[in-house]
Amino acid sequence: MTIASIAPTHVRSRFAQIVGICAIVLFVMLSVAASLEKAHYQPARIIPSAAPSLVETVSDHAEEGSHSGSNMSVADISLLQVQFLDFLNGESKLNQSQVFGGSLDKDFNADKNWRALYAITKELPRQPYERTDFVAMAVRSRAHYIAYRVLYETSENDFHRLAQASGEADTSAFRNSLNLIVSELEKLLYPWLQPTAESVFQLRRSIEKGSTGIVITCGNNYFYVTQHLILSLRTVFNISLPVQVYYGGAIDLSPGRIEVLKAMDNVEVIDLHTAAFPSETTIASGWSMKAWALLATRFETVLFMDADITFLRNPLEILKSSLFNTNRHVFHHDRKLWHMGSYPGIQLIKDMNPHLSNYGKQRLFVQSDRIRGTTNEMESGFIPMDKGNTGVFFSLLLATKMNAKVERDEVLYKKVHGDKESFWFSSETLRVPYGFLHDFSGSIGVEHQEKSNENYMVICDGKPLHLNEQREPFWFHAGSVLQGWYRSAQPPNYHGFSELRDMVFHYEYKDNEELWDAGISCIRQKRWQTAKVNDEQQALIEKYKDMFRHDIKAII
Repeated sequence: MTIASIAPTHVRSRFAQIVGICAIVLFVMLSVAASLEKAHYQPARIIPSAAPSLVETVSDHAEEGSHSGSNMSVADISLLQVQFLDFLNGESKLNQSQVFGGSLDKDFNADKNWRALYAITKELPRQPYERTDFVAMAVRSRAHYIAYRVLYETSENDFHRLAQASGEADTSAFRNSLNLIVSELEKLLYPWLQPTAESVFQLRRSIEKGSTGIVITCGNNYFYVTQHLILSLRTVFNISLPVQVYYGGAIDLSPGRIEVLKAMDNVEVIDLHTAAFPSETTIASGWSMKAWALLATRFETVLFMDADITFLRNPLEILKSSLFNTNRHVFHHDRKLWHMGSYPGIQLIKDMNPHLSNYGKQRLFVQSDRIRGTTNEMESGFIPMDKGNTGVFFSLLLATKMNAKVERDEVLYKKVHGDKESFWFSSETLRVPYGFLHDFSGSIGVEHQEKSNENYMVICDGKPLHLNEQREPFWFHAGSVLQGWYRSAQPPNYHGFSELRDMVFHYEYKDNEELWDAGISCIRQKRWQTAKVNDEQQALIEKYKDMFRHDIKAII
């Protein structure tokens, strides 16, 4: 695919005219640069204070010419985009081994990059676009994100500089052009925003500044574990934060159960079908509900929790972690399920991102063409995020699009297991810094005596266990403390409780051997990566069981 399929002839002609007057524009730009370098510069919130300004970079690399668009492939266009995003994120050209993105080289010229990128971006809204084309989605979503950041979050000096590099008559014309680009790309990519919000900018303004809250999705099959999760947050950890429980219409959660949840302290129960984005949420269900609920909530800092997760430590600890404070969202690994050969999700993320970030290249998920990789990178049962951060918000916006009806049914869910990879796929695509906690999911359950030996512990039919930043047991999921994975509208006493006495960890070391059997019901691990549930943890588990026995309201 070439630029000819993206930009029509009249645009290429206009682009050539811009190149032709570069010498004149460049002379003016260099004259202005001297005065701008003396001006007081305050970087926008999204750009770290360590980021070089456009003025400094352009004056260091002021040379004539621009990228030729006549033979640019999608990979070439993507490179222009990720380089500009890495630049906006503050990455210098001197420490590429230490940065998240790592696309900048010694020849990077912000002026030339933007000139070519801007010409391409203006034409993208007018080009044919199919919702099932995730490569086209990636190019357009990056273009939208870049235009939004330039429009709303660059300093006055940098905006003026970019306006000059763009070839527009003045900053007013440049601002009008960016407004049109943002508006047209939003209609193309996110038509479902309306009637909830007229624009992404308006949707962001609807977020309750400074607020923190918990979001849970719940249907009839998760009614009892949802009650249990909220009670545990209130009584075990004394968390009084507001809770929003989202469900998908009357068929998803019965009226009597809605009333029980509403009666709980500081809990809102919200029908996602009528609350926001009705053209899509009315046909959302199952896994896809997570992203839609996260986008719909008014909370700025959100802790999304699957209904059936159980905490061994206070979940608010995650908001004090270095990973959250650095990136403003935190991802957890799923089980490391080894895979040899072709796996469609791997090619999907590579097609969307022909230039993976430094961090993305290290994900085992993308490495199976070189070594055996893992088919599951992310577990989405617990996601803390700061929607007030522009990058985090846009990452969520793109993840939500991937979970729209056409995108999920025709592409995403055919290539990966449900929603969970969409969250880091979107961050990688938009070059939004993200990070996973160290370790893959382990297991909590009972040691299988016949399969274990002096060197290895085996746990079968356990519950996936996740560690915190300090590698302490943090939370597990799959039916809370109830027997099995518990997906049932029947009261908990129909099912009984799991025995949870032993723990297997899965530290992220490159020499890890395959741990899970073919049926993924048993995990086998070296003894040094195992532990017994201690007395404090066991007492907490027994308290959770008592909650099910005595405090949960049963409604058939």
